[in-house]
Amino acid sequence: MKISSFFSTHLSDPIIFKILITFLGATIINIVASYIFDHLRKITSKTKNYWDESVVSALYSPLVMFLWVITAKLIIDYIAIYISKPNLGWSLVMVKIFTIVAISWFLLKLSNMVCENFVKNKEKNSLEVDKTTAGAILKLIKLLIIVFAALVCLQNLGISVSGFLAAGGVGGLVMEGW
Repeated sequence: MKISSFFSTHLSDPIIFKILITFLGATIINIVASYIFDHLRKITSKTKNYWDESVVSALYSPLVMFLWVITAKLIIDYIAIYISKPNLGWSLVMVKIFTIVAISWFLLKLSNMVCENFVKNKEKNSLEVDKTTAGAILKLIKLLIIVFAALVCLQNLGISVSGFLAAGGVGGLVMEGW
């Protein structure tokens, strides 16, 4: 089979063309984003503020994941329309869940980097810092992010989390009186 006949046969179908263009567009956006973030990392590494470097470094991976999730949703929607099932509600739920995961991933990476940079900055300035306390606070922040993300994901999946929240409130009252 000749290459030209392969492309003329398969690319004449509009669904294949839409999927190919969507995938190609996402790939180009990914390459441009990679270039931009590499440039931003170089710029932020030269500043004295450690927040900007932490934000840029923490943002890249979740943003790329979100880009590919949106691409997958578009492709799934194209296929759903093609097979005459245009209402796939689960693809929107998928995007919501992965958005929550991406935001949580960003916050986890950011909290880790900020803690590391905070400790390094204090040590560089010859100031004492209790690494155990910093590590404990970091673990608490990570736990809160994970629990909050899990509750929001469960709620988006249609599972009521009001029972979990009520149990947590009662548990907090019991621990307070302990």
